[in-house]
Amino acid sequence: MDHLIEESLKNKHERPVLGLCVRPTNTRAIDLYRRKHFTADLDPFTDKKTGITYARMARILDPVRLQELREELQKKK
Repeated sequence: MDHLIEESLKNKHERPVLGLCVRPTNTRAIDLYRRKHFTADLDPFTDKKTGITYARMARILDPVRLQELREELQKKK
């Protein structure tokens, strides 16, 4: 997990959020992700092929860049 986060930080300007999907029953993984500063406040994702619903979690890598991207999207609307 630490290596994934490290690699993601190298591209945080292009991708300011690191997301993942995890089975809600995998509480050990969810606890680990929370310790690594992921939050679970996203809508769940259901795999159409398997029917399995996953919790989606995200860690903001660059809050300033994320805000810039949000503002750019608002201007396009």
